[in-house]
Amino acid sequence: MGLLTLGASDTLARFLKTLYLETHQADILACNVCSFKYCREACPVYDIVRSEGVAPSGFNHYALGILKGMIDYTSSAAEQIYKCTTCGACRMDGCVTPGFGDPIDTPRIIEAMRAEIIERGVAPKVVQELSRQILEKGNPYGASAEVRGSWISASLMAKERGDVLYFMGCTAGYLYPAPAQAALRLLEAAEVPVVLLGNREPCCGLVLFSIGERRKAAELARQNVQTLQAMGVQEVVLSDAGCYRALKKIYPEELGVAVPFRVHHITESLERLVSEGRLAFKKGLEQTVTYHDPCNLGIQSGVYEAPRNLLGHIPGLKRVEMKKTRDKTRSVGVGGGFEFIFPEMARELALRRVEAAKAVGAEALVSACPTVEAHLAAVISGQSGLLIKDVTELLMDAL
Repeated sequence: MGLLTLGASDTLARFLKTLYLETHQADILACNVCSFKYCREACPVYDIVRSEGVAPSGFNHYALGILKGMIDYTSSAAEQIYKCTTCGACRMDGCVTPGFGDPIDTPRIIEAMRAEIIERGVAPKVVQELSRQILEKGNPYGASAEVRGSWISASLMAKERGDVLYFMGCTAGYLYPAPAQAALRLLEAAEVPVVLLGNREPCCGLVLFSIGERRKAAELARQNVQTLQAMGVQEVVLSDAGCYRALKKIYPEELGVAVPFRVHHITESLERLVSEGRLAFKKGLEQTVTYHDPCNLGIQSGVYEAPRNLLGHIPGLKRVEMKKTRDKTRSVGVGGGFEFIFPEMARELALRRVEAAKAVGAEALVSACPTVEAHLAAVISGQSGLLIKDVTELLMDAL
């Protein structure tokens, strides 16, 4: 069935051209003629606010108005458009574009609207400040570049060129180093020589892209690729799910920046090393854990099995699944700059995930992203009786 036979009163030919939204016309129209609204129940933010304005369908209603020239971006509307973690759950549980069979990609539509908000100069002040911090400080936390990766030993920084580069990311570099430290120790145990950038490591640019700063994100992406090429890098290994998605997906697919080296999440690299017999885990861990799929690693990048397979190699470890998992996972509140713009809602999303983990009897909530884990750990502050761990930390304990 073609798009123009769906009963909509206007045709695509009448849509006004816009800078970014025009490439999503089919999805926007399809959503606006849908009466099912499955997407609402998949959305973690809608589950808190219970307002159509923050439902995926609500965002698409607004996008249609923009395309038809009936409304424009106002400061209040702009703030509303940032009330999304861009987790992608609506794409998995929602509807498809008739005639195409692909899920309606509301997160990309929201990211397109944010890009237009930036171009028009009507972004909320908190978004402008977040952009400024990344561009001036090289990270979304506003920390000094001099202390990035201050935990890295001099011996690890000895090499300036190499085939494999470990990219720690902003969160591990400044706030939550344990997962990166464990990853490096595991790579060392498998005799994989790596190079690091230390305090010269740049931000990956995912947050810039997510808040709508596409031009600046593209410029940063090009600079990052050039830096790594100059070091002779053939493979980049990353622990942070957001950084992984940036280099693996966003650079080539959204920003038009070619990535001339292999990009692997640390769990993918470790799974391969285990299969090659270069890593083995012999120490038993008598513990019940549940694994949380980071949205940027799972829904957005399709990596579900590697972390689970690695946990399966730990003797004595019992893994249980939460009710909402894999492509039905629920965001913990980090993603799309959400935790910086709406910290209270981000906290509520994290608490709900903690309760979901406790409901299945888990002693530890395990993930594969330092940004996710740092947020969860900060929210519970050790008060829930639930441990927050990275897959690599458990693997180190079992090595």
